[in-house]
Amino acid sequence: MTPDPDGPDRPYWDGLRRGELRIPRCRDCGRHVWAPQRICPGCRGAAFDWPVVAPTATVFSWTRTWHPFLPELADHVPYTVVLARLDEVPSVRLLGMLVDDESTLRIGAALHGVIQPAGPLTHDTPVLRWRLSA
Repeated sequence: MTPDPDGPDRPYWDGLRRGELRIPRCRDCGRHVWAPQRICPGCRGAAFDWPVVAPTATVFSWTRTWHPFLPELADHVPYTVVLARLDEVPSVRLLGMLVDDESTLRIGAALHGVIQPAGPLTHDTPVLRWRLSA
């Protein structure tokens, strides 16, 4: 889960460090691209802006897992992962752990993102987590 310092997703991680969610947008065609790439799959442009996007979304899908995919998660199973469709950019879906009780979770439920600060559990990298909106 450690970001590549030279990877095309660096502005995403830098944004999280500043408390912002940033999603790449092609400067040539205006298409938002996720996952970050060096070339736009729509127009083959190679220049991207990284505008701040509101961390609000709806549940597109979700799953509960009992498998700790990383050793650091061994004490946190089971946990719920949601695939969230961003409200501002519906073509983008982001995965993230749900930090709330899943008992009222449903497809289409409103979410808001919270940025978990860097720490040992996240390999000193901030990460986006999801909460159910009231």
